[in-house]
Amino acid sequence: IAHRNAVSVLDFGITGLGIAYLVMELLDGHTLTEELRRHGVCSPERCGRILVQVCEALAEAHAQGIVHRDVKPENVFLHHDDGEEIVKVLDFGTVKLIDAADGIVTKNLTIAGHVVGTPEYMAPERLRDDTYDGRSDVYSVGIMMYRMLCGRVPFHSDDPYVVAVMQLNNTPPPLRMLEPSVPEAVERVALRAVAKDRTRRPSAAELARDLAEACGLEA
Repeated sequence: IAHRNAVSVLDFGITGLGIAYLVMELLDGHTLTEELRRHGVCSPERCGRILVQVCEALAEAHAQGIVHRDVKPENVFLHHDDGEEIVKVLDFGTVKLIDAADGIVTKNLTIAGHVVGTPEYMAPERLRDDTYDGRSDVYSVGIMMYRMLCGRVPFHSDDPYVVAVMQLNNTPPPLRMLEPSVPEAVERVALRAVAKDRTRRPSAAELARDLAEACGLEA
């Protein structure tokens, strides 16, 4: 994926010992997980600046027929390049190619009987092993908005199966119920992104546009 906000893979191959390898660009900075561990929450503007770049990388991936499937703070890197912060989406190792005929994936790839991904950030249709597309990644971005703005994801448990059940059956609470300082416009964007019905969610490109507008970012 040749995009400024996606980590670049420079080379790949298999060694003489049969070990597969990837050579990626060297990044300087830290993950969004580390950023949130240090600061707890982000301001709406900071959240917007990070997630707009995430959405732009995802929009490029989706345009190429690729669904990331594991969008979460651990896979977002805040790279510092000559004084500029550039957001990089990492770990395209769990991607799924979209069927060019209808633009959806009809079956999840599973490993050892488990759906690939992280339950706290996973869209309901993927947990149901239903058809899905790039809007499943959009759902994950919406969940990240909760974590970044409210300090917590909407559904959490030490048991991943409990989280999965909540993702399937529970409606995410309004962000302002968890953090009253979140602007209403930003809350509306987040709630649309985490709609249970994927057809009611925006595309990644639309989410980038709506989020930039809601956060008051310059075009």
